[in-house]
Amino acid sequence: MDEIINPELTSQLCTLVRNDDVEGISLLLDAGQDIPGSCEDVDGDGWSAFTLAADLGRLHIIDHFLNAKVCVNNKSYIRGWRALHAAACNGHLDVVHRLLQAEADVNVGDEEDWSPLHYAADKGLTELCSALIDNGAELNGQTLEGYSALYVACQAGQD
Repeated sequence: MDEIINPELTSQLCTLVRNDDVEGISLLLDAGQDIPGSCEDVDGDGWSAFTLAADLGRLHIIDHFLNAKVCVNNKSYIRGWRALHAAACNGHLDVVHRLLQAEADVNVGDEEDWSPLHYAADKGLTELCSALIDNGAELNGQTLEGYSALYVACQAGQD
């Protein structure tokens, strides 16, 4: 794991995201803190603030980070997830749409080569699957074990 540039700020940002504290994040932004770098760092739990915001469905916080020029494809150390994995896995369609608008890599794999489509298919999130496919998700993309999103959906008992 790379060295965290500012562990105090990273921890503070993750706490603000968990508490849905947009005002606190805005204060850090207004104070000129290095938000983009800190959003790519991870806290003690392995989350980047940006990926955590996507995981929790905090679209308003995602917007703040994107306005601060956070890299939409940064990697968290939770399973090698990007924000798009977290949003897709948890069914946050509005966040997925925003990340795709910001040019998130729709086919990026995690450490097991599961794409956001694999996670959405596993959970039976058909509207989210459609959004990902409409934005270029590879239907035949395979995990390290050789599973397509359709296979994952069938194995999970999804229609």
